[in-house]
Amino acid sequence: MTAFIEGITSVLSGIFNALVTALGSMGDLVFITGENGAITGPSGFGWLLIVGIGLPLATWLFGKLFTWIRGLGRTGR
Repeated sequence: MTAFIEGITSVLSGIFNALVTALGSMGDLVFITGENGAITGPSGFGWLLIVGIGLPLATWLFGKLFTWIRGLGRTGR
């Protein structure tokens, strides 16, 4: 029974370690880290993600806000 539990624990810890390693690699791809491990800013790929996700999101949000403001003038009639 102990060997069975140790086997399952070993498999789960292996999966967890693989996830931590993969996410750490993604963090290095998106962010630039300093010597002490602090994030100092986005990398070139990080800037592409910021523009690629942020620009459409901001456009959608400003469109909704503008439509809401235009709708305020119509409710008084």
